[in-house]
Amino acid sequence: SPSASSRRPTTVEPDTFRIRMSERRQQPRIRIQRQVIIFQKSGQHVKARGTDLSSGGISILCDHSAQVGQTLQIRFSLTDPRDSKLLPVEAKVEVRNWTLAAAENAYRMGLQFVDISDDHKSIVQDYLKSRGAVITSQDELHNLL
Repeated sequence: SPSASSRRPTTVEPDTFRIRMSERRQQPRIRIQRQVIIFQKSGQHVKARGTDLSSGGISILCDHSAQVGQTLQIRFSLTDPRDSKLLPVEAKVEVRNWTLAAAENAYRMGLQFVDISDDHKSIVQDYLKSRGAVITSQDELHNLL
């Protein structure tokens, strides 16, 4: 084991860090620019912007924060690769993480799908495949969700 004096702090360049983080993800993530509606228990809704999508969840930018572990109901639309129509996707999600994204003056939240219908899972899967993400089987997708 190296002595304390021989150990040096490791510096990680931002791009390298991003790659390492993405390697830890279980599913490929695709960049998107989509409006996401978050429904609150009060009946109000909050608009956010989806920035990344995978078969397991979505990353959003939002003016409001949420607690890690909090469950939210969301809706967004994806383009059908067959005919370019917008298809709505609704899901119950859990907030997995959040950070303050100072550059965007917003909160960046990672949301994991916890309850999503088979039809809406298929819309997400078809969209991801059309953008070059590889999901090997329907069983693998089901296991990831």
